[in-house]
Amino acid sequence: MSDCCGNSAKCFVYPCSGGSNVGQLSNEAAKKLDNTKEATMNCLAGLGGHIPEMLATAQSAASVLIIDGCPTACGKKIVEHLGIKNYGYVEITSLGIKKEHNVDKTPPNQIEEVVAAARKELERFIPPIN
Repeated sequence: MSDCCGNSAKCFVYPCSGGSNVGQLSNEAAKKLDNTKEATMNCLAGLGGHIPEMLATAQSAASVLIIDGCPTACGKKIVEHLGIKNYGYVEITSLGIKKEHNVDKTPPNQIEEVVAAARKELERFIPPIN
């Protein structure tokens, strides 16, 4: 299995990556957190598909951050179904960003707004390393 199933990260981020602007904002925010090494982006579809290696990675992670695009909360439902308890959560439409069925609408200011919310959530549920 590829390195997407390693468990050396302090936090894995799972974006919903759905078929709308907010799904794509979720994906862009997760990419930014991965690029800055604040969290390691991982595959929500792999969890939903019950891929054994990906399940083991998520279940053994110190913490998990779910970024859902909308109140349908697919990511949150997946981790709850799997029994994962230690997770942080961001739902993009609750930030005041309206869901539209346009996957190309990801303005940089909205990406930064989602990243800021994700960072705040990371600070809330991941204890500082001393």
